[in-house]
Amino acid sequence: MKKLTGLTLLTFILSLNSSAQTAQRGAGVSIRNERGQVETVKLYEGSYALVIGVVNYRHWQRLGGVREDVPAVRAALERHGFKVEELLDPTGDVLLSRINKFINDYGLYPDNRLLIYYSGHGYTEVSGDGRKFGYIVPVDAPKPDKDIIGFQQKALTMDEVETFARRIRSKHALFVFDSCFSGTLVNKGGLIVPKVIDYYATRPVRQFITAGADNQEVPAESVFRQVFVRGLEGTADQNNDGYVTGTELATYLQEQVIYYRGEAQTPQYGKIRDPRLDSGDFIFTLPGPPPNVGEHARDLATNALAKLKLGQDDEAFRLANQALSLDDSSALAYAVRGLLSVSRGTIATGLADLKRANQLDERSGVLRSMLSVGYAVADMTELSKTAAEEALRLLPSPKDDTEFTARGIAHAFVRNYESAIADFDKAVGLNPRYFKAFYNRALSHERKGDYDRAIADYSKVIELSPQDANAYASRGILYYEKGKTHLAIADYGKAIELNPQDAEAYYNRALAYQSVGNNGRAIADYSEAIRLNPEYVNAYQGRANVYEKIGDAARARADRNKAAALEGLVGKP
Repeated sequence: MKKLTGLTLLTFILSLNSSAQTAQRGAGVSIRNERGQVETVKLYEGSYALVIGVVNYRHWQRLGGVREDVPAVRAALERHGFKVEELLDPTGDVLLSRINKFINDYGLYPDNRLLIYYSGHGYTEVSGDGRKFGYIVPVDAPKPDKDIIGFQQKALTMDEVETFARRIRSKHALFVFDSCFSGTLVNKGGLIVPKVIDYYATRPVRQFITAGADNQEVPAESVFRQVFVRGLEGTADQNNDGYVTGTELATYLQEQVIYYRGEAQTPQYGKIRDPRLDSGDFIFTLPGPPPNVGEHARDLATNALAKLKLGQDDEAFRLANQALSLDDSSALAYAVRGLLSVSRGTIATGLADLKRANQLDERSGVLRSMLSVGYAVADMTELSKTAAEEALRLLPSPKDDTEFTARGIAHAFVRNYESAIADFDKAVGLNPRYFKAFYNRALSHERKGDYDRAIADYSKVIELSPQDANAYASRGILYYEKGKTHLAIADYGKAIELNPQDAEAYYNRALAYQSVGNNGRAIADYSEAIRLNPEYVNAYQGRANVYEKIGDAARARADRNKAAALEGLVGKP
């Protein structure tokens, strides 16, 4: 039975406290009413954004800069009170369904505002009669010069975007495309910015901004995105009234992008051609002065920790580096980068960062806990007894549930499970709803071979955090070890429901099905594990065993050959 990862770095990181952004509610603006008087009106009930980025194109040039664009735009919108959803590297089908879902979730309520931001390739098709059709390009679209039919089946046309815009029932919707293409929705032209927001700006509108026209190339490092974010920080407020309208933002983007890029890139702007949907203006209420460098660095470090908790290690590392490039005294940024460096095997560099974090803020229990875990992880990846000893030395007298959990993890790494369990006992005694302490205690009981207590703790995790797929998968492993195969299958099923991309859960369920003679379902689960992880050697071997059992020698032989090739046993002298 292949075991899940044990007491890992991520287990602890997920136990740190976090706070979620919520959508801005009840945003009000000052307007000049129909009588010419200035009054404040409630404009938006909720603010929602979908930020789409495509990096790893299968057939088009890869856009590495988009990795920076998405979090930067997200942060700018969150400062304006938006609840932001991200969509990275969508296929054509996923892109279509996700935009539909976003509109269904938020766009059918009249007092909401919606913003959709796309960063990726755009394309303009010229028809035989000279008409131009604009497209945004998903990750799986082929190049049109090689497969025009396949491209049209995958790419999203501006006509479809217009259909989305008309489906929205919310008052204001803004579509921003950091790509270049032509289409009927946008047009270059002069814009007039009113001195005071007029009453008519509160009426319905569908606005569109693109980074450039057809046959223009967007640079790898997006000037458009940088100017967009700067504009939302307040520099696009051309009449200094404390608001940035969609019209002001479009004007600012046109002026600034052309200033930096010349005529090589000319942003386009337009409203939908519908008299019922073109009289308003999207409105951003400025949250205050633009953040200074120190505040921006703190935001980046906080976002880095949030990404680390979500398991998005590459993004967390990038944000931590960016924070330190702005402020080399950010203890949290050093701590995040140090933990990631240690977990990746660059021990000396990682521990240096962790020590620097502790020097900058010795009073922070969270940072001391992170440093402790960093030393513990170093002990696992490099045979250094002193690292484990240092981890325990840093927390001789834990004060709260987080620090008891950190010291418990350090004890567990050096296989001192009794002491680890004692610390986890203290943590859950201080905070009976601290499910990550229960999770770590379950892992320690499991390492000791006390499966009953481990199952009880995993069950407590599931009670406190019903969406924790790992807890179901881990409990399923122990049920299987105890011969309770039907319970194991049920837990694996729930883990798969919560995380359909977990190849290991499919593999473990396949083993369980195989053990009770359900060969058809075993083959199906092994096959799904292989689809999710084409280099999953054990899954090929497991499926080969089932094929042999049912007498399919050819498929069994093919799977064994594949497993051997992946292990490097075939084709070498």
